[in-house]
Amino acid sequence: MRDWKDKLRESAQRRTGTEKIAPVPEEVESFYSNVVLPAFGEVQGLLEPHERQVVISPVTGHSNKRAATIAVLHNDGMELELSIRVQVDSSGSRASARWTVTDMDGHRSSFDDNPFETGSFFTSLSDITKEQIVDRFMAEYMPIFERSRA
Repeated sequence: MRDWKDKLRESAQRRTGTEKIAPVPEEVESFYSNVVLPAFGEVQGLLEPHERQVVISPVTGHSNKRAATIAVLHNDGMELELSIRVQVDSSGSRASARWTVTDMDGHRSSFDDNPFETGSFFTSLSDITKEQIVDRFMAEYMPIFERSRA
């Protein structure tokens, strides 16, 4: 068995960048810049006239796991947050989503799903459109919006 000091040293070296990190595939960069972020921008344009603050977090992560996030805030509270995540492995690049919803009592709950209606939990990036992201986000958000106006 290896000594724990060796394990610690190796872990520290990985974190300091001495180990090479694979580049992010062009498909992933293109997906975020041409599909996800424009979809988030469209949602922002739809909601800000209705006294909603929309915060778009840029793409974060590393070469094999990336995510971009949009959050809708109203009256100093988060109403809905969506993170579109991409995972890259030997079988390709696939997307999934994590939703975080705040209920009427202020409790948050999160769930993972595939908002792209392809029948699979993960979806190939080339099968996802900006319109799908906007439509699904708005379908999830409208009940929250209507509840807040009641």
